[in-house]
Amino acid sequence: MYLADCVIHLRYKAMEAENNRMLKIVKCRNSWHSEGFYPYRIISGLGLVAQSRNYKKKEKREAISALIKQLESNADALPEQIYKRMQRTFSQLSDTELGDITHEELMSYVLDEYS
Repeated sequence: MYLADCVIHLRYKAMEAENNRMLKIVKCRNSWHSEGFYPYRIISGLGLVAQSRNYKKKEKREAISALIKQLESNADALPEQIYKRMQRTFSQLSDTELGDITHEELMSYVLDEYS
């Protein structure tokens, strides 16, 4: 028996030099959710960002400036308040905070959430 509407299982394994963080939604009342484990990162200003199941580690990533350009090109798809908040947040990020998440992947998460 659960006393919460939503239960999330966070898993952390330190493997050699690479951190492996995964999350799984165990239970979420009145909401559809996936039952698999997904990689996630904690990004300053954005919080916890869960990556999609088709996650593939990228050897080369784009710079934060590419993410900001992509945000500007999608400005019409976002509410003004969200757009301004994302501008501030993205301008404070560094490439190391994004880890293996590409700018396209992160922007698709933002658009899925707010548009």
